[in-house]
Amino acid sequence: MEIAAATFGDVIQLIGSASLYGSSKTEPISIGVTPIDLTWKNGGGSALKITEIVTTVTTSERLNWCRGGGFGQTKVSASYSVVLPIDQQGLPTLTTVTSPADFTVAPRSTDRMSITLGYEGQTSLGAHATVLAVSITLKSGDGQRFDGGAFATVAAQQSVDRQRQDLEKGPESNEPDYVTSCVTKNLASLKKASENAKTSKSFDRLRTAYEDFASRM
Repeated sequence: MEIAAATFGDVIQLIGSASLYGSSKTEPISIGVTPIDLTWKNGGGSALKITEIVTTVTTSERLNWCRGGGFGQTKVSASYSVVLPIDQQGLPTLTTVTSPADFTVAPRSTDRMSITLGYEGQTSLGAHATVLAVSITLKSGDGQRFDGGAFATVAAQQSVDRQRQDLEKGPESNEPDYVTSCVTKNLASLKKASENAKTSKSFDRLRTAYEDFASRM
């Protein structure tokens, strides 16, 4: 089996639950997620079943909201294909995670597998976004391993959109030094994550907004 195409899909909405930090009350919420779409070609004479997704997190950095104020942060849960563990700061850890899968490619055919990444504790409408870079390997039931490639994306989508919209307003004439420092740091994190990786549309739009803002400071 070989990979025929590896791309990011458009943002989809997962239905999950959310609760304010420190509260046990949960409410349903729609969560924006960008799936990774892997198209596989099986040229052999027998079906091949994928049973595991092996995900290695290579970059996990917080993108502070350089100019905006904070919103009430909520803890978000949803059913992701791959759930990434987090550290004490609420960021996905740099580790390798093995997740179950049930995906079969029929003999002499091509089929597409969609993978969603997420982490418990992801905030919605909070002041921060997260930049993630991962590499993905698929394992078949008979132990074969197939390289899916490297990918870079940003989460949580609501925070990403708010950052981008604020940046697209452009810099003020008297921006304080901490804004310049914050923008420079976040742009460096985005560039680092995208090295040798396929990037999502949300990632590209946010990086462009940072680049345009930085060029006008």
